[in-house]
Amino acid sequence: MRFIKNIILSCLLILLAHNNVLASKATDAFDLGNAFLKQNKFKEAIDFFNQAIEENPQYADAFAKRGLVYQVTGKNKQALADYNQALKLNTQDTQILVNRAMIYLGQKKYNNALLDLNHAIKLDPKSAIAYNDRCLAQEGLKKYQQGISDATKAISLDNKYPSPYGNRAKLYALTKNYQKSIADYNMLIKLNPKLPMAYFNRAQIYFNLKDYKHVKN
Repeated sequence: MRFIKNIILSCLLILLAHNNVLASKATDAFDLGNAFLKQNKFKEAIDFFNQAIEENPQYADAFAKRGLVYQVTGKNKQALADYNQALKLNTQDTQILVNRAMIYLGQKKYNNALLDLNHAIKLDPKSAIAYNDRCLAQEGLKKYQQGISDATKAISLDNKYPSPYGNRAKLYALTKNYQKSIADYNMLIKLNPKLPMAYFNRAQIYFNLKDYKHVKN
């Protein structure tokens, strides 16, 4: 009996060592994929993320990062498949939810985006990016006041973050709060002076208000 126990223990130790080797190989491949991603070498990044997943099919981060590469290279179908798998393996990753929501926003699937961003905000109530992106979903659903509230929350969390000022400015204009819209465009331009659309949109509001003196500025 003792002999059999020793055999079983030896087999378990060998299996554990084998799994550790596979995990190490997967981690090494993932790290290399990440390095190539940071250099915008997307083909190489994909190759190493593929290797990481092959070594460890439960590697949520590898699916997430491969999904990100697909997303930035415009392969949204593949990106969604990877994000879906990553979220099956790790339901608590805010960044994956935000990334998937951005694809849904681009596809005008605003309710899907809203669900992901609601979940992301529940996981991380201090994510200015999630609130800003939820503002876009609210706009798509024509829930302008909710969108304004989300943009305002994003600004309260990070007042140096340009995007929510632009998004809120647009919603203020849509709800005819023109002076508030102008104030937000002013702040957006202060934070990022190289945004032609901000100047154009602000000029359009001045034109609608017949404030021609400011249109040329």
